[in-house]
Amino acid sequence: KLLLHDTQRGKELPVDALWPKGDGPFPLIVYSHGAFSSGDMVQNGPPKHWASYGYICLLPTHADSMKQLRASGLSRREALRKVMPSKENGWSDVWSDRPADVTFLLNSLNLLEAAIPELNGKINREQIGVGGHSLGAYTAQLIGGATIDTPDGKNQSFADERVNAVLQLSGQGTDQQGLTKESWRSFTTPMMTMTGSRDRGAQRQGPEWKKEPFDFSPEGDKFHVDIEGAHHGSFNGHMRTPAQQKIFGYVQIATLAFWDAYLKEDPAAQAFLRSNGLATLSEEAVQIEWK
Repeated sequence: KLLLHDTQRGKELPVDALWPKGDGPFPLIVYSHGAFSSGDMVQNGPPKHWASYGYICLLPTHADSMKQLRASGLSRREALRKVMPSKENGWSDVWSDRPADVTFLLNSLNLLEAAIPELNGKINREQIGVGGHSLGAYTAQLIGGATIDTPDGKNQSFADERVNAVLQLSGQGTDQQGLTKESWRSFTTPMMTMTGSRDRGAQRQGPEWKKEPFDFSPEGDKFHVDIEGAHHGSFNGHMRTPAQQKIFGYVQIATLAFWDAYLKEDPAAQAFLRSNGLATLSEEAVQIEWK
């Protein structure tokens, strides 16, 4: 674990890192955790799988991490109040702070390589993906180009043009956290969204709501994966029942194919995404759409 200092924002950003064996260079994936989690809590989920297949994975711990908030002396109630939006404006600065963490991290790759000799010269800076689960999926889509309405104005952008592809695991649709039907109008970054038949939003929205970033974005390199039986907690690999372990296996297959297609530019992975391969492999439990 590293601690990077952001002078401009006056904050410390903890970062966990996973990397494959070999000389590289390797594509880079920044994985954003869900609300109240932390980088070290999600490294055994999808990032561990991706790293084993040739990806460097950086896992920042955002300011909403319950572990960090409690360590600073806040009670659980105080920590929740700090992160959740206020009644006055329905907005939390923590949400916009998250994509700023990702951009800062991408600006700090030289420092990262100096601090971790095993990574020196091994990061391919032309092949960068950002993924996330839950609030981390929100972070990923903002970095990828989704615009939001905030108290500071409409159609605010937090996009980082260095990012080649984004992955949303159980993400968000319209009318929450500043997202509108216009949010994805100009979203041209390759994107995969993923949900499941039992997946619900914070306001009990169904999986069709989590598909809206796919539905409202323009055609071109967009994929939506729906997994029968998957719920909000299915995507990080923490569920131990045989059924949920099988679901997580599908998550690993689909997400790795997406990264291989758009960060490694693998023709076989691109063809797999645009086929019935996932459906056949899962005996129709997984459905994928593309446009």
